[in-house]
Amino acid sequence: MEWMLHASRLLTGSPAVVMSCMMLLSMVLITATCLLWRRLRSHAAGRVALGAMIAVDTLCTITLLGLPVGVADLRVELIHHYGIDGDGVIVRNSPTASLYNNRPVHAYDVVIRTGDGKVHETRFRSDAFNVWPPTNRVSYPDVGDHFTARYLPHHPDDFIILADDDTPWARSLRCRELGADLAEAYVTLAVASDVPHYQKAYKDAMAVMINAGCPVDDPQAMPPALNRSKTGSGSLIDLNK
Repeated sequence: MEWMLHASRLLTGSPAVVMSCMMLLSMVLITATCLLWRRLRSHAAGRVALGAMIAVDTLCTITLLGLPVGVADLRVELIHHYGIDGDGVIVRNSPTASLYNNRPVHAYDVVIRTGDGKVHETRFRSDAFNVWPPTNRVSYPDVGDHFTARYLPHHPDDFIILADDDTPWARSLRCRELGADLAEAYVTLAVASDVPHYQKAYKDAMAVMINAGCPVDDPQAMPPALNRSKTGSGSLIDLNK
């Protein structure tokens, strides 16, 4: 298991370097295939060699298209399954010179208190996607936020952030996501309050918020769309009236 983790960490730790190496290898293989095509295709062994080069080049292309993300997911899965929980806190958040999807990559300095009481300082980048459960839109804790850091025994640098437990940060994150769903249902209902389907969607979104323990009566905790409602700042539509 550990060799798989170290391999995935190597691939995801420096994605730009990995991508550059794979592109260089692909270009070398394509050039070699073109130069040796006529010489090798007339011999059985040569055709085997050409087939092998084409296969490796195809593998490189597939890797360039999607493997780094897949390896990152594998690393998160491994740590989630084999890791143990500690208490983590973000102590610094600073931008780097790197970009990912045209967005600045941030570096987070972290202090982790492990299960045996030891304190460990480490760092991760926002392009590590080390949050569980995996999502298409990753949110990280901010400076001062405490979270559950699940790490591998004897390797606390290899950790993931749990976003599905009961820490204040995880609950706040869930409430923000549920609040966005409630705001969407509210905006839709505001222009079509007589449509049963929209009424049900709004009621369901409200019920999910309440069952999750998220505040729905505090204007400061409301999504902006609800605070701008015509029924009053921070007020909600009462469908039972």
